[in-house]
Amino acid sequence: MLNDENISLNFEANHIALGCKAFHQLSKREVESIMKIKSKIFSKDQSGNSNYENFVDHKSLHFLAHQNKYLVAYARLVSPSIEYQGLNLERFCVEETRRGQGISRFLMEFILNKSLKIYPNERINLSCLKNIKPFYEKFGFNTYNSDIEDDGLEHFYMTRD
Repeated sequence: MLNDENISLNFEANHIALGCKAFHQLSKREVESIMKIKSKIFSKDQSGNSNYENFVDHKSLHFLAHQNKYLVAYARLVSPSIEYQGLNLERFCVEETRRGQGISRFLMEFILNKSLKIYPNERINLSCLKNIKPFYEKFGFNTYNSDIEDDGLEHFYMTRD
């Protein structure tokens, strides 16, 4: 189990404040902001089983990017477990009006550095759509499979050792 001092960190870069928190460290306002940004980006997924989301959220590290105290990007890193081999990066998103400013790059670098410190021997897995795949490849992710998911879009499964 990680203690609070291992998972709380903030720094500023180009007016972007990046943070990493366990679920129990998130304020009510932060949880509401996370739900709001996720519902905008992943609206179809938000109709799923909320108990599953809560279960995953509670065992994840939450990465937040704020600009002027407003949540502009988010991702969660699910810890290894029986259900998850290695780390799983999920729900990586940037507010549509803030794209093209380098926020996703700052957030990804932060996630990779933080995960390497906390989980030095774990690989990171993710799935993404075709148009996002080149972004992850820039950070050393490699495709190991693809599949057509129920929404009719091809998803690529990627990993980074």
